[in-house]
Amino acid sequence: TEWNPKPNNDFATLTGARFEKKLYKKIFLIVSPKIKLNENSSNFKSVFTNVRLYYRYKRYLRFSAGYRLKRDINLYYHKFFGQVIYKKKFFGDVYFTYRGRLEREISERSFPDNIFRNKVVINYRGNKKIIPFVASELFYKFHYKGNYFNKIRFDIGFVFDIGKRKELKLFYRHQKELNKKNPLQSNIIGINYAYTFK
Repeated sequence: TEWNPKPNNDFATLTGARFEKKLYKKIFLIVSPKIKLNENSSNFKSVFTNVRLYYRYKRYLRFSAGYRLKRDINLYYHKFFGQVIYKKKFFGDVYFTYRGRLEREISERSFPDNIFRNKVVINYRGNKKIIPFVASELFYKFHYKGNYFNKIRFDIGFVFDIGKRKELKLFYRHQKELNKKNPLQSNIIGINYAYTFK
């Protein structure tokens, strides 16, 4: 992996929501709209919505599939993905989560992107009202000229219980492109509201 000592730097904000509804026994629907501002949070970057179904096979194991529609300044993007999520109590009130996601993104002006994403989350649930967490995610791109790691993320934040079936997530994200001559390095502040329907 190549790390450029003088990358492009940017500050961005990511604002979103998450709505969840149980459809049948162990099957759930999640809809998540988001908007991103970049260039020091002064310009519109993109708006997108994820729609996915997940099946809770076991308490610690879930399978999910979904679709994302994204719009930036010029183009629409269509993304299809499938993922598996494994959750495990690590020790005490510390929990470990792994998510493996395979996704394919299609746009009007480029070849389809096929990416495998590995994400690890560690959170502390000693206080159910405030849950701190750290996370890291590594992106692996399948390309006709050769496969390579193309992005890495590090998150730190808190999830707040703000009422019946409502949560607020605040986080800081450091994101960097990999294996590029002039990689973009982003510092992102995120806020996300979540609501679970009965």
